[in-house]
Amino acid sequence: PPKTISYKPPLRKLQKSVLRRLAWLTLQKNADAQQLLIECYYAAWRDPNARTQLLGGIEEHYKMYVDVFTQGQQDGFVTKDVDARLLATVLLSLHTGLSMLTMAGVPRVKNEARPEVYDRLARAFSA
Repeated sequence: PPKTISYKPPLRKLQKSVLRRLAWLTLQKNADAQQLLIECYYAAWRDPNARTQLLGGIEEHYKMYVDVFTQGQQDGFVTKDVDARLLATVLLSLHTGLSMLTMAGVPRVKNEARPEVYDRLARAFSA
C-alpha cells in the first residue's frame, strides 16, 4: 500500500495558514494516487470520450482547491481581491507540475523545504 506521512507544520505561520490543508496534500507520499491523477488529466485532455467519463472527478478535485480559498476568503484570511478560482488554479497547477516532475524522475524536494514556500504564498494572498 502507498505510504503517507503525518503532517506537522514546522513553521509557526503555516499553522495558521489557509494553505496548510493544501500543503498537507502535497506532503503525502502517495505516488500511485498522484500518478493515477496525472493519467486522468492526460486522458481527459487527449480523448473526448475519456473526458466525458473523467470530467466529474477532475472537477471535484479542482473544487477541493476552490473550496479552501473560498473558505479562506469567507473567514477573512485570504484577500477577496483575487478570485478564489484563480488561486485554486495556480496551486493545483503547482501541485500537478510537482507531481509530474517527480514521476518523470526529477528528485523530489524534501518536505521540510516546502512549508516556507507555502508560508510566503499565504502571506502574498492574505487579507
